[in-house]
Amino acid sequence: MQKFGTDIKKEIDENRMPLVSIVVPIYKVELYLEECIQSILKQTYVNYELILIDDGSPDRCGVICDEFEKKCDKIKVIHKANGGLSDARNVGIEIAKGEYITFIDSDDYVHEEYLERLINNALKYQADIVQGIWTRSKEELGTQANKQAQIYSGKEAFRQMLLFKNIEVIAPNKLYRREFFDQVRYPYGYINEDNWTTYKLLLQADKVLCVPDYIYYYRYNDQGIMFRHFSKKRFQILSVMEEIVAFLDGREKQFHQELEYHKARIFVRVYNDAVAQGNIKEYGEEISYIKKELALIDVKNPHLGKKYVCMLLVLRISGIAYEFIIRHVRV
Repeated sequence: MQKFGTDIKKEIDENRMPLVSIVVPIYKVELYLEECIQSILKQTYVNYELILIDDGSPDRCGVICDEFEKKCDKIKVIHKANGGLSDARNVGIEIAKGEYITFIDSDDYVHEEYLERLINNALKYQADIVQGIWTRSKEELGTQANKQAQIYSGKEAFRQMLLFKNIEVIAPNKLYRREFFDQVRYPYGYINEDNWTTYKLLLQADKVLCVPDYIYYYRYNDQGIMFRHFSKKRFQILSVMEEIVAFLDGREKQFHQELEYHKARIFVRVYNDAVAQGNIKEYGEEISYIKKELALIDVKNPHLGKKYVCMLLVLRISGIAYEFIIRHVRV
């Protein structure tokens, strides 16, 4: 099958090769870091700078970064005290010189045409944000999904994100205009940091393009924060809906049903995870808040679907029954 975007080079002025800043936050990924960096150095699009942010990693990550910096003048290494993923990304944003910026997690890696396909499509379609597809299959990396590229306005892309459809909230696997970060940073000390940031970027865009190319390899990491023991930090995400509404500043009415659906998905996910790990009593106040907010969701919302309607109805009838189902039935 023809790869989307592979023949675009012929249509673009060869002198138009904007600088792309690649920001890689790094912490305790010694086993995977070299593979990540090597995949970037093999890029077919060569006008980039690679910013490696050693976020106080206690293993050999800092040494590995320094070794690569000595071998390649495209690489800039920053060593800093540990401040978390958001803080590391923000440091990279501050020093990025590119017209465009992209983020790659340090335990992942990318196809050799990752930059080429993203930047060429950005230029051809004059897109402000371009999103590829991530995969966990090495065989799939570099191939094309059986679907068409999609172009959205910023508002429609935001709507797609709220509905958990074609636009994903995750920061990696996307190319952004660097200027979109002039007033936007990732929230310090938060997990789920992309939920607090991606919507602000989408709403700045005139065009958001989704290309059907598997160009980003996402490594399943069962040591990551989302797979560890449930902690109180997981409840941070509950307040993101209020921030989104405040950011919309009156525009939220046009997204009412989508916002309500997004809220239902987030609140149900956190509640279910807490129940599954047996932490209900420990977080009584937070669980009570979740139940109260879910009770306000309109079950006639057309985006909910049968699964979420059933879950909400069962919860309203009996919290005990709901929690029993979550503990013993995979939903």
